Amino acid sequence: MTEPRKLRVFLCHASQDKPIVRELYSRLLAEGWIDPWLDEEKLLPGQDWDLEIEKAAEVADAVIVCLSNNSVSKEGYVQKELRRILDIADEKPEGTIFVIPIRLDDCAIPRRLKIWQYIDYFPIESRKITYQRLLNSLSFRAKAFGIEDMKSLTEAKGVSERDSIISAIQEFRIRAGDFYGKPLRMRQAAAIEIRRISAALSPKDILGFANSIIPGERIACGIALREKVNSDPSLGENSEIKKVIMVLLNDRESRVRYRAVEAISGNQALFDHFHDLLEVIAAKDDSKSVRDLAEFALHG
Repeated sequence: MTEPRKLRVFLCHASQDKPIVRELYSRLLAEGWIDPWLDEEKLLPGQDWDLEIEKAAEVADAVIVCLSNNSVSKEGYVQKELRRILDIADEKPEGTIFVIPIRLDDCAIPRRLKIWQYIDYFPIESRKITYQRLLNSLSFRAKAFGIEDMKSLTEAKGVSERDSIISAIQEFRIRAGDFYGKPLRMRQAAAIEIRRISAALSPKDILGFANSIIPGERIACGIALREKVNSDPSLGENSEIKKVIMVLLNDRESRVRYRAVEAISGNQALFDHFHDLLEVIAAKDDSKSVRDLAEFALHG
């Protein structure tokens, strides 16, 4: 059976705004009926960066232009990308929702974008409402291609178990985004929420985040794994979980390794399996906090 067509959405942004754009990308991806395009997620090693971005913009059904003081006041690639998108927009029929400007901070709107209504993705307490407005515009655009959005599917068929899992994965991704560039209290709150959300996810859902290019999602994977192996000790014998923990232990980000050691120390089967490696980590890991946690796991 052919997979239903999804709405192709291109995210235009400045590299300095990557953390908040990653969060937006994760939200859109979790909707199920949207295929968002973000360079670090879609580009493969060895591909022609400029050519692939141009192709993605040309085939997009809609473009979200993320505006900030980083993108509107500086010369560089984002200005070139924006000019290309505006040229594509000029070819669209009048009245088409194609370019959707979204402000990430209190920046000026470039003159050529003022013809389109923009939305503000700040302050943080307003994001939920802003995001829903964005979905409304994308849903309107989707209908032009006969694409049924997740909201209408839910209303027609009721909330299924898989819908609930998608919602939990979406929330997991959003909370994972709070580990970078946020105050300590927000990171601590995110960890608590991830522990709660993990109960709704299967081990397979959680393991899928181990190879994410977003460090926060790999940290969240470690936190969620600890919850799973603590609540079900038999999972410590699972070969896939052991493989993923090994991936996390070899991560270059110390906070990912820290969470992996936490998961090991909370399950006897994993502790026995990784005992020798814990001794190596306690002696040689680059991070003192990781070394100390491994030492505590070994000797209390």
